[in-house]
This record gives sequence, C-alpha cells and structure tokens, in this order.
Amino acid sequence: MKLMNFDSSRSEEITRLFEKASKLHHGKVSGGVPDLDGAIDCYLQAAADGSVDAMIGLGNLYEEKGDFENTYYWYNEAAVAGSDAGMYNVAWMYHTGRYVSQDYRKAKEYFTQLYERNIAEAALYLGLYAENGYAGPVDCVSAVRYYEEGIEFGSSLCANNLGVMYCRGKGVRKNKTKGFQLFLKSYSMCEIDDMSQGICANLARCYEKGYGTDKDLQRAFEIYREGAELGDQHCEEKLKTVETQIAEMEVQP
Repeated sequence: MKLMNFDSSRSEEITRLFEKASKLHHGKVSGGVPDLDGAIDCYLQAAADGSVDAMIGLGNLYEEKGDFENTYYWYNEAAVAGSDAGMYNVAWMYHTGRYVSQDYRKAKEYFTQLYERNIAEAALYLGLYAENGYAGPVDCVSAVRYYEEGIEFGSSLCANNLGVMYCRGKGVRKNKTKGFQLFLKSYSMCEIDDMSQGICANLARCYEKGYGTDKDLQRAFEIYREGAELGDQHCEEKLKTVETQIAEMEVQP
C-alpha cells in the first residue's frame, strides 16, 4: 500500500513511545529481529494518548501480519483523528476494494476532504473519478479542473493525465501541442517511482509520431528505453519498434 508521511507527534512522551515502537517494529533493537508484540504494546500506549503516528504504525504492522480487520480499524482511527495519512489509506482501500468492499462513494468522500487540504494525490483521484464516472456522472470539464489544480499541488501524474485530455479533446479543445507540453512537464517534475506510469510512454510517443513537436526518433528511443528500464512493458515493446525505424533510416540512401 502506498503510504503518506506520518503526522507529527504531540508530546515528548508520545514521541518516545512511538519511536520505541517503531524500532521494535522494524528490528532496530534486539539484534535486528522485529519484536511485533512489543511494538504493538508501545503503539497502543501512544495511540491511547491520541498519537496518529502510532495509529498509522499499527495499521502498517497489522497489514504486514495479514490482519486486515485491524489494518482498516487503525487507519480509520487515524482518519477520524484528522490524519491525512489515515484518510488517504482508507480512501485507497475503498477505491481498490482491498481489505474492504469496494465503495467509490466512500473513497470519494475521503479524497474530497484531502483535496480541500491541497493534497496532490486527492486531486489526481478526483480527476480520475470525474473523467471515468466513478461515484457520479462522467464530467471531463471537472476532471480537467482537478488535474490543473493537482499540477499546482505538485502532481506529475495530473500533468500527464491532463496531457492525455488535451491530446484526445476530452473536456478541452483538442490540442496536441499543449498535450506535448504537459507530457514534458510531467516528465520533468515526476519522481522515479511514477516514471513508469505512462509518463515516459506518452512523451516518447509524441517524439515518435511528431505530435505537438518535431519528430525525433532518437529522443523517442531514449525515453522509451528509460521507461522500459523502469518496468513499463509498453515502453519495452515500443523500444524495439523505434529501434527498427532508426535502423531503416540509417540504411536509406
């Protein structure tokens, strides 16, 4: 599960308990062997004092143990306490149907709360919901707005998705030049973990086909290769195609 950063603790004692629990949880004491029972005890003490860090820690630990009832319980407790991390994790669970029954409406409620706190991932999901009609009618105009705001929050994936909207004319006037610019922006701002999620493929395709920019097979090859190295199967498949095109150009008189 993709987790957000822990929230800050509210007292030295709670901090001490949480740090001890975290060390026990991750095997940073007792010769590197995790002490899950000891970690649970410390997490529970800190959580009883209102530590959302400890609630998230319990959610993590129970998820690792395969106890998904308690996983949900503690992430939800953190969410109720106002934790961004807790709300995001519960929203993700309802969105994917992992550990709970899939419920787009409940997921959307949490994503909306996070969006109001300027959380980039929430803008991304609300854009996806509006674009695809999850928990409501398809509304591509609203999807564009969410993606635009997500870019302002720092989401490279929102830039990528908005680029697709411009290339396809969904919610906006079709404009491949604008699409290319957004793909380039997405590529330049994304973190390595996001790179394989269509970002390389979309930008490389623009260079390959000359969509919104000059055709440049060598640059397309380089970006497809980067995506392939990060595990993007589509990039790996396209890499061979573009390599063949380059070779054919080189042998032409």
